[in-house]
Amino acid sequence: MHDSLRMQSVQSPIIPVVGELIRSNPGTISLGQGVAYYGPPPEAIDVIQIFLADPENHKYKLVQGIAELLEAIAKKLQ
Repeated sequence: MHDSLRMQSVQSPIIPVVGELIRSNPGTISLGQGVAYYGPPPEAIDVIQIFLADPENHKYKLVQGIAELLEAIAKKLQ
């Protein structure tokens, strides 16, 4: 395959697109990766062993998200 054809098949980076969507929609909450400057809350540390002991928590989840997490986020935002 010719180099110019190969480059046409490479997807553009999505991060700038998402960044522009966030900027153009005030109030958007980004669930993207970030670098935390603080540790996890004590409640998370208390239950991490329980979480890790369940093999289901080591698998990929649905693209739509984890129902319980979505419900918790919706409740917090209300």
